[in-house]
Amino acid sequence: PSRSANSIHVMNMCEALSKQCNEVNLFIKLDSCNSSTNKELENFYGIDLRNIHMHSPYFSSLKAIELRIALKSLLIFLKNIFSKNTTVKVISRNLYAAFIFGPILNKNIIYETHSPEKGIRKILQKLIIKSCKVNTIVISEALKKILLKYHSLEKFNLSVSVLHDAARSGQQMLNYHEKIALRKEILHEFIPNFNNYEMICGYFGHLYPGRGIEIILGAAKMNKNNLFIIFGGNENQINVFKKNNNNSNIIFGGFLRPSHVKDYMKIMDI
Repeated sequence: PSRSANSIHVMNMCEALSKQCNEVNLFIKLDSCNSSTNKELENFYGIDLRNIHMHSPYFSSLKAIELRIALKSLLIFLKNIFSKNTTVKVISRNLYAAFIFGPILNKNIIYETHSPEKGIRKILQKLIIKSCKVNTIVISEALKKILLKYHSLEKFNLSVSVLHDAARSGQQMLNYHEKIALRKEILHEFIPNFNNYEMICGYFGHLYPGRGIEIILGAAKMNKNNLFIIFGGNENQINVFKKNNNNSNIIFGGFLRPSHVKDYMKIMDI
């Protein structure tokens, strides 16, 4: 289990795919000391792993781990092609896997990238994006423009889609009475006076620079009648923010398991 946003996003993607497909194969870097059971992973992420099979190449070091994961995925892919009468779809955040399946094997694939690559990886990335078999996914319009300019591909009619990512979009909303009941159940222990505020605003995520925490803290100082609860971050980050912000309407809730986040989100007004 990982606290990283990308791991939460990938696991939720796999669960969604498993509802549309017979089988989902996830290729990952798994630490040799990590012996978590599927049940532990399900409890942590709040997802159903029944149709998700995780594969990880054996490694004694992290050297060339991304390439080894790509080769492992190729092995399973070939095995499935020869042993099963089935259609295989490939979604890759792995540069080498995307290059193998797209430009080399000429398969229709989805390649998701979050940054421009450098060195030999820059060449591979450009060939992947240029391939007519590859649909490239980025998570912002700005990143799309940066990538195309970086690889001098602005004039080409390429398949680059902007899909803003979210791990819990489209969840069922609660009516007012359901929200109030769940709010009492969740908040009464660590915020007994939450009913004194007009609205409750929640933030869920990391606390490092660039996430807008300073804006939230500023908004809290200007809106004393509203309660602001900030979930996420490690103890050191939280202590720094607490030291510089002693407003009574700002609460730092610390880390939440992904499986609990959806319920906490539902009880917020904002």
